[in-house]
Amino acid sequence: MTHSTGDRAAPTVQIGIGAPTYKLALHYVHLYNKKPYPDTDLYLYDNGVYWLSSEGENHFGVYVLTEGSVDSGRFTIRFISLPSPDWGDTVAYHELEFDMARGEFTQIALADTDPDIPDLDGRFAITRNAISDPTRRADS
Repeated sequence: MTHSTGDRAAPTVQIGIGAPTYKLALHYVHLYNKKPYPDTDLYLYDNGVYWLSSEGENHFGVYVLTEGSVDSGRFTIRFISLPSPDWGDTVAYHELEFDMARGEFTQIALADTDPDIPDLDGRFAITRNAISDPTRRADS
């Protein structure tokens, strides 16, 4: 983009919220000691945006479903959080594998703020995401 003076304008970023798809209610059995919040709600949107809300975290990010599908027995989703205070104003990467038959998930996480995040796991439930615009909620 070029400004009318011929100078290059600073880029802007706009991220829209897509149509709601699924809500993943996660209950961690093995926790990360720096984020000891056992219950986390993860809201997915059809354009690859997610919103995560727990007792101690509240941020947005993007995701890609890389293996399987939510309708299959097993699936993997990879997440990158957008910079937020939850991760020291930088990003974090999470990969979660879900086993529908067992109702369990495993998670790996990578972040510059902590190179030694342990593997995590727990139980989960999937329901319909009923929140169309989390930016308009008082708790978002």
